[in-house]
Parts: sequence; structure tokens; C-alpha cells
Amino acid sequence: MNSIWEYIVPTTIMAIICAYTAHRKGKNPLLWFAVGMLFNFLAIIIIAGTPDSNRKEQKSKLFGSSSVEVPDKRPGTLTAAAVLIFVQAGIVGFLGLLQLVFIEEGTLFYAIYNIATMAICIISGVRIIKMDSSVFKMVLFFTIINTIYGLVQLTGDAAIYFLIITPVCIATLVLLLLNWSVMRR
Repeated sequence: MNSIWEYIVPTTIMAIICAYTAHRKGKNPLLWFAVGMLFNFLAIIIIAGTPDSNRKEQKSKLFGSSSVEVPDKRPGTLTAAAVLIFVQAGIVGFLGLLQLVFIEEGTLFYAIYNIATMAICIISGVRIIKMDSSVFKMVLFFTIINTIYGLVQLTGDAAIYFLIITPVCIATLVLLLLNWSVMRR
């Protein structure tokens, strides 16, 4: 039987990493410590991808060496879409890990598919946070496909998974469409 410390120590270390990263980025470290305790590695990815609140940009040497504040040009809806993509990654990854642990006949393919989808979601979320317009259409297409698939599954005997992931996909789709004019360069 596993000791409780095997779970508490790594979780606390990840939460401390989240709090430290949040502090360096000018965010609330106590809030991010709590988020790190709940979401572990996913929280580290999210806080690492968020922009600094106190970000400075150095003027070029031609114009002097003083620094000026640079406002964050990313719309809040785009950040929210990226966070929901990370939530999708967490849900899909959790399902994939469950399928790996409780391997039944025919679930190995779905486990590998779900873990690969989790990796794609994490990479996509980070690229959306960085406002990479080259990835935006691919993420939008991927979200449309997942939303349609989830809605189709909900019409039949849907698993609880689809009751959770489909509203997240719909919300992500709406947020991405709200940013169409910002990202379609």
C-alpha cells in the first residue's frame, strides 16, 4: 500500500513551483499555490504560459536605456480559451491514464489516442497564449471537430466524459470565435 506522503510531497513541490513562478510573474502566489495543489502539473503549464503582469520592454540602444510598460495585447477571451484548452488536456489525459491503468479489451488504442490528444491540447494552449496565429486555425478546426463529436455522442448513450468535455469544447469554441478577427492574420 502506498504511503500518503508519496502523494503529498510531489503535490506540494509542484504547488511551490507554481507559487514561485506566479510571484516572479507578478501574480498572486497564494492563489497559485492553491491552484498548484489542485491541478499539479497542469497548473505549472498554465502559470508558465501566462504573461508577466510587470513586463518591461527595453527601448533600443538608439533611443536610450530606460524601460517602459508594455500592455498585454492578448484579449482576456483568448487567455480564457487557452485555459479551457488546458482543462480539456487535463480531462482527456485523466481519461487516458484511467484507460491505461484499467486496461480492458479494446481500450489501449483509446488510451494512447487520449494521451496524444492531451499533448496536442497542451501544445496548442501554450501556442494560443503566445498568440501564435499560425496555430489558431488548426486549434479552431480541432475544437469544432471535438464539439461536433461530443454533441453526436450526447444524442446516444453518452458516457459521463461527454457530459463534462462537450460544454468545455463549446465554451472554447465560442471564445476562439470571439478572437477570430484578432488571430486571423
